[in-house]
Amino acid sequence: MPLLVQLGIYDDFVAIAKPSTHLTVNNEGQETLFINDFSLWREYTGYSDYVVSRAALYDLLATQIPPEKLLFGRRVKTIDQTLEKVIVKTEDGATFESDILVGADGAYSAVRQRLYEALSKEGKLPRGDEEELPFSYTCLFGQTRVLDPEAVPILKEPLCQFLTTLGDNKPYTWATLTTRQNTISWLVVHHLQNVATKGTIQSQSQSQSQNQNLGSQENFEWGPHAAKAMCDQTREFPIPIEHGLTTLGDIIDLTPPDLISKVALEEKVFETWYSGRVVLMGDGELMRSEW
Repeated sequence: MPLLVQLGIYDDFVAIAKPSTHLTVNNEGQETLFINDFSLWREYTGYSDYVVSRAALYDLLATQIPPEKLLFGRRVKTIDQTLEKVIVKTEDGATFESDILVGADGAYSAVRQRLYEALSKEGKLPRGDEEELPFSYTCLFGQTRVLDPEAVPILKEPLCQFLTTLGDNKPYTWATLTTRQNTISWLVVHHLQNVATKGTIQSQSQSQSQNQNLGSQENFEWGPHAAKAMCDQTREFPIPIEHGLTTLGDIIDLTPPDLISKVALEEKVFETWYSGRVVLMGDGELMRSEW
């Protein structure tokens, strides 16, 4: 929040966000188990808690950057450093030079991969930083299309309705959150029995696909196929919204397919977060949950 103030967009942010003061946790019978109270955050920090659509936040941040400086559809291929500059080449053949390079491109950062490759060749990369990202949870999440508040009265509430359900004798937790844009964000977390990595999961998926003569390119754990499969598995999970929205399936049916994803929730702290003129930020360094 102080950064938004510093950027001069705090008021604009508040205008697109919905205040959040409580998180209600129910069982599948919709009995309230406990309530997390966020209302004291303002007293402790000077700022309230807010829920905002990620797309709306991206659009707001993008207004602070000249359009000609936003380049889409490019992927980092190589990184070279000198004493005076850093040089980035992208897969489409373009070359960029700068004083510094900030890699803020997520858990599987291409910038970090290139940086770590260089450090590994020099024998400067700690062993732990070479290990795959472990996770104990997978998450299905999405956001509905804009809904009519008259048909879904919960959207009229001035505070974000953050409603979580703990599965009864099943390894799932799911939640719905209302936004100022009259949409409902939702997620389902699958608590895995064992810690996994994407490498081990992918190997198992390829083995399964080959056994079923589907070809090794089919991936059963990630991508649209996996997201739809998890949607089908969780459709009957109850939600406490009412007004025709009583199961996750009701919410899923209101969500455009391209706004549904399945991800792993990695948990890893990297020791190496900078070298020379390259620095890493965000998900790439301390990762906990995509949503």
